[in-house]
Amino acid sequence: MAAVNIAYDAANELTRWNSATTNLTYDNNGNLATETQAGVTTTYTWDARNRLSGISRTGLTASFAYDALGRRKSKTINGATTGFWYDGNDVYAEIMGATPSATYIRGLSIDEPYIRKGANDEFYETDALGTSIALTNAAGASQTTYTYQPYGVSTQLDTPSSNAFQYTGRDNDETGLIYYRARYYHPNMQRFVTEDPLRFRGGENNFYVYTNNSPTQASDPLGLFMIDSATCRNKDTRGFIRSMAAVAYDTAMNKPNCLNCSQRQAFKARWEDLVISCWPSNYTPNGRPACGFQNDSLGTNVIWLTPQGLNAQGCWSVPGTIFHETLHTLTSMLGPEYAGEQIVRELEANCFTRPPTMK
Repeated sequence: MAAVNIAYDAANELTRWNSATTNLTYDNNGNLATETQAGVTTTYTWDARNRLSGISRTGLTASFAYDALGRRKSKTINGATTGFWYDGNDVYAEIMGATPSATYIRGLSIDEPYIRKGANDEFYETDALGTSIALTNAAGASQTTYTYQPYGVSTQLDTPSSNAFQYTGRDNDETGLIYYRARYYHPNMQRFVTEDPLRFRGGENNFYVYTNNSPTQASDPLGLFMIDSATCRNKDTRGFIRSMAAVAYDTAMNKPNCLNCSQRQAFKARWEDLVISCWPSNYTPNGRPACGFQNDSLGTNVIWLTPQGLNAQGCWSVPGTIFHETLHTLTSMLGPEYAGEQIVRELEANCFTRPPTMK
């Protein structure tokens, strides 16, 4: 691959990409504002919550709307509007006007489509990261195939399809961006187009980094956290963790009287760079089995799930364990007491139901 001419400013914003002169600008919140390539300028607009609301360039006008839970409820590309109906975090129907144009049969894990039912049924074939590599018909014959560069630049081959769920199972928009729920990702530039609000507290100099620059080993289903496939090697396990992590995050953000405002803000900020890893064996500090743990020497933004935790053996629940261990990473934001168990267990009890089998 040819070398790419790049440059950064003092705020670590990428200001030059594949250009001899500055061709990227940002607004005061660190959101990508303009991008110029081959003399064509793309303008990005953002709402008050730093959500992408519009994109415009020669030949493209796009706008986006969101529901009360922050999910993208519609996109309009060059005048054609597609609406979305959700089941939790996943799209279960695409809507044209008032009529579903496609519906989905999905697995229990987040970003796990099995069948897209539109004009023709399309069956998904995916790799270890949940990336769509082919769509087959009911007879199992390949109809559409996809190839990818490591950071997600894709090429569609064979029979054209309007399927959007491609790289790591996320929406590959007609705009050139991939929608990762909380943030949009630019596969050509290999980074998110908005910065991590955790900033330096996340232990990273790069506020726009995607999967800690490990795109072949990890995925980021919410644009908020990373699942480490080097330690969580089983595809089904990673899918299960994605679903349980979504429950943990939704509970922390939306359950009444769960967290106070400062706790919720810190929790949300941490999830911008959280890494969920899998410990390979039972872990028994002080002679007691642990459901998970967090150790700064292994990464201040990394939490570990043990086999006991993944099976909820003697634990509150898998989402509760993810929630619990995330709180332990918040010492730099909320105080050293979050390294201990008292306040963390109180908050876990406040937000999750204690299993009747747990003593």
